[in-house]
Amino acid sequence: MKAAILLVTGLAIGLAGCRHPKSPAELESGLQDPDPAVRRNAADGLRDDDFVAPEALPKLYAALDKEDNPEALGAELITVGTSGAPEALPYICKYVGGGGSGDVRMSRWASHALKNWKAKNPSAAGCNGQVPVSPTPNAATPDGAKPAPAPTVGPGERSM
Repeated sequence: MKAAILLVTGLAIGLAGCRHPKSPAELESGLQDPDPAVRRNAADGLRDDDFVAPEALPKLYAALDKEDNPEALGAELITVGTSGAPEALPYICKYVGGGGSGDVRMSRWASHALKNWKAKNPSAAGCNGQVPVSPTPNAATPDGAKPAPAPTVGPGERSM
């Protein structure tokens, strides 16, 4: 009997912690929340595999314009990169290389966002007309072959 009561109590507690998925409108609203964890989760929630609803982009751009938390900013960048929208590129490029902050995490998030953006825009040039480099340049390609080394372009130089 005690085992049954414990089981029912445990299920009730577990179910109380479960939340229904948030609607796109709730997620968009979450981008304005004072809590950076909520903003990060909202940005992550607006990204469904490789799809971002175009209606969410204006709110994401507005969030990027005023974001001061690195983790929330990283999630927002990855989400706009996943959208593949042309207007997302300047937001991403602003943070490639850490955005002048020296933050390695920011550089990784921006590189991830740029990689996602390039997947939707394969013929487009990346930041400053350069072809973006994968954040893991030594990773094997899907067919198992090693990718060709990326050309080295110094700051202020353009690739030919």
